[in-house]
Amino acid sequence: MSSGLIDAFPKQPPGPPPAPPGRRPARPRRRWLWWLVAAVTAVVLVAAGTVAGAYVKLTGNVKHVEVSAEDLGRRPAKAAGKALNVLVVGSDQRGGKNARYGRVAGERTDTIMLAHISPKRDNAMVVSFPRDSMVQLPACRARQGDCPDSGRTSA
Repeated sequence: MSSGLIDAFPKQPPGPPPAPPGRRPARPRRRWLWWLVAAVTAVVLVAAGTVAGAYVKLTGNVKHVEVSAEDLGRRPAKAAGKALNVLVVGSDQRGGKNARYGRVAGERTDTIMLAHISPKRDNAMVVSFPRDSMVQLPACRARQGDCPDSGRTSA
């Protein structure tokens, strides 16, 4: 039997409520994407703020002083007017681990470089003359007896 009363709130079917007209229903599957975008944005903003703060702090540590020409006084005359050639020589001893390359008293040059510096001091060229290199000498055929200079030797 029916009492004749009508329910004020009809029962809704289970599931998400229907979308209002003109709007698409929300997709709960893409909610994680928005959380990911928000988290990445927050991390980038925090990192950028940290870098900016460190830059401001470090540049604030630099003290600037104005120096006038009177404070500096007269500048000395330029010493450079010609090109400059410098010979650089390095040496080693035949003791210790280098003894395997020969037992000779004293020191020997192992590096020779010639540096040419331009007159304006804006360019430099260096030429290296290799020394004391171990090279493989080809065997030679002597007409009489053995060839004494076969094998490895110091050039």
